[in-house]
Amino acid sequence: MNVQEFPKQDNSPIAVSVWKHSISVAIHRHCYYELVLITKGCCIHNYRETRVPLIPGDILLIEPHEEHGYELQSPIEIINCHFFQEVLSDRDRSVFREMRKQRDISYDGKTLKKRWNQILQYMPLSDFSEDKELMKTQANLNKQGTIHLSIREFREIEYILQKMMKEQEEQDFGLGYMKKAYLQQLVILYHRLQKKRIEQVNHRSDRKREHIYQVLEYMEDHLAEKLDLKSIAKDVYWSEGYFRTVFKDVTGLSPVDYLNCLRIIKSLEYVKTEKLNFQEAAAKVGIYDASYYNRLFKKVTGESPREFKRKRLSDY
Repeated sequence: MNVQEFPKQDNSPIAVSVWKHSISVAIHRHCYYELVLITKGCCIHNYRETRVPLIPGDILLIEPHEEHGYELQSPIEIINCHFFQEVLSDRDRSVFREMRKQRDISYDGKTLKKRWNQILQYMPLSDFSEDKELMKTQANLNKQGTIHLSIREFREIEYILQKMMKEQEEQDFGLGYMKKAYLQQLVILYHRLQKKRIEQVNHRSDRKREHIYQVLEYMEDHLAEKLDLKSIAKDVYWSEGYFRTVFKDVTGLSPVDYLNCLRIIKSLEYVKTEKLNFQEAAAKVGIYDASYYNRLFKKVTGESPREFKRKRLSDY
């Protein structure tokens, strides 16, 4: 295993450099931290047993003694900030410990699609299919701890790294203190970015849940009608596939299964409260085929309508 030496720039335990290359870097490890900011190009990053395409604006932290490497099919530019654990304050170390616990950052389908299109601008990924990549991207980004920056965030992080490199070039009084101060800014900013993304995820999750609750109310109010799932999804500005996924996340059932259960439960309410027979109750929830209703009833309750009524004759 290739063990890399610390890329010393001066007498401080912090080193910042711009890495421009078109040749892949084999799997290696080092005994110091490495903060990676992708500024140009694209590569495949091998880290924590995953392969993730990195694009400009991606930032991640490589921890000491962890193996990683880059597969390049086109030129790339990366700004690396290397530093030893000893340079971190107790507060910085507690921040890193908290960051390890909060890696799950969710990207919506539109963001993942946009990311895929950006990747294709830089390299042909012959061993990645789009569906396969989009399915795996979320989990792998989380596992690697990758955050994609907005333009403003990118400029803020890049500016601090540029200031650190300027300190290295000028070698002025208090060089070590200045670089350490900038590093502390980076650590806090990185942690804030992670927390911000998680808050956004929670906010999106609440909004999604609210949309689904509205759909559930609509379903109950229009049970006797033919419901078009594609139209319902369009009303909340989602694709049909994404709507089905979010619906199942919230309810535990697919939209069709939920609707079928709701119709059977509602028909039983009509049997009990309005003293209807099962055929009449089925019609009130939009099911006019008796044999289909019987099959659906047994699938939901485990019994046929006749068996159900016989066993609960006193109730119905």
